Amino acid sequence: VTESQDWIPLKDRHGQTLPRRAGVSSFGFGGANAHIILEEKVRDTGSEVSRRNNLIPRTLHLIPLSAKTEDRLRVCAEQLAVFIEKDAENEEVVLQDIAYTLQLGREAMEERLAFVVSDLEDVKNKLMRCFSGETEDFYRGNIRDKKAESLLIDGEAGQEFLRIIIKKKDFGNIARLWVSGADIDWKLFYSDGDIPMRISLPTYPFAKTRHWIPVSERKASQPSVSPLSYYQPIDMRSEVRGQRPDIGGTLLLFDTDDSRRNELENNLKNHVIMVRPGEDFRRNGNSSFEIRPDSEQDYIRLLKALKQSGEMPKTMLHLWTAVGEKFCETDIRENHIADCLKIGIYSVHHLIRAISETGMNGTARFIFLSDEANPFVEAVSGYSKSLRHVLPNLSFSFVQILPGSNGKSLTDIIIQELGIAENEMSDEVRYEGGERYVRGMTIEK
Repeated sequence: VTESQDWIPLKDRHGQTLPRRAGVSSFGFGGANAHIILEEKVRDTGSEVSRRNNLIPRTLHLIPLSAKTEDRLRVCAEQLAVFIEKDAENEEVVLQDIAYTLQLGREAMEERLAFVVSDLEDVKNKLMRCFSGETEDFYRGNIRDKKAESLLIDGEAGQEFLRIIIKKKDFGNIARLWVSGADIDWKLFYSDGDIPMRISLPTYPFAKTRHWIPVSERKASQPSVSPLSYYQPIDMRSEVRGQRPDIGGTLLLFDTDDSRRNELENNLKNHVIMVRPGEDFRRNGNSSFEIRPDSEQDYIRLLKALKQSGEMPKTMLHLWTAVGEKFCETDIRENHIADCLKIGIYSVHHLIRAISETGMNGTARFIFLSDEANPFVEAVSGYSKSLRHVLPNLSFSFVQILPGSNGKSLTDIIIQELGIAENEMSDEVRYEGGERYVRGMTIEK
């Protein structure tokens, strides 16, 4: 990156401008990571600003500006002038909000400038004149040169004097003290309850200083270097040999379809126990349970019940996000997202913790299946890659079935995957266009 550029906001499908959002990450040396997402405040519409301008009485306001150096202070004034010139024409700013934001929303630095204004036109006029050499309407100072003046308001008597001149709105003395280095409690200006809004104003104009390492005049002895190599994930077509599945024990099926359970049991010649999402923990006969998807204790009770009855599963098959009822479609409503996470990644997490809690190390494979490209279940794929560190004996496979899988039913694909030997299982599998693909890695240059 050699130069900055404007950040143009995106628009949604209806043409409405979206607020700019940014993610900020902090990675600690010891492994403690933090991430925060910031979103800009959407500004009021022109009609709302006009309404507030009409309601707020016309009074004087004190505009404070500060910077590290005189040069940066000059740029601050120029930026604010351009901002007001642009937005005042569209009636998108309130003078009281500008003053309030500059008073409480900016760090007070060494080089300072203050002036009193009555309206936006007055602000523009004084911003254009503040560095012209005029002194009558402006208060200028550097706190390093005027420490003695700021000391006059130290102590209880000095603070009382400040409160008096703020209450009287003696802007001249307030500005004079502030540019000398005094700390002003700007909130006292608004103690009557009429609190303005903080708005988005031009930020600090940092000096763009080049810190690149000087270019060496000495040329390299080798005219060229080897191209950079890196690993690139690829999807590789994979043929499956038709083998009769031998899962070697009970299959624990997280599903809602009884006919699929029966069909799997007939094909596998093994006992299949189905687990449905429900409102409470319940056992329905020898082949069916109901559990709460978001209750880790229900998963523990489930595995303990199977252990007690001697039906510890060798294989687990999780289909809740792929069943016919479509619990988890790509819907961005908040409550729907919560439901999708509950039956997807959270369910898998609770189940893995229950396996670890109950010491159920006999389970050899875990297959999670989803029938569409869905961001709410993609997290399972990433989560599964860390499981080998927790349960090294468990083989986990994330299987995704996209539309157009050559007419194969969900049951056919399940049986095909169960017929693959454990040592040949892939972490990620995708069925698309009648083909089976597995995720691999290649070296790119």
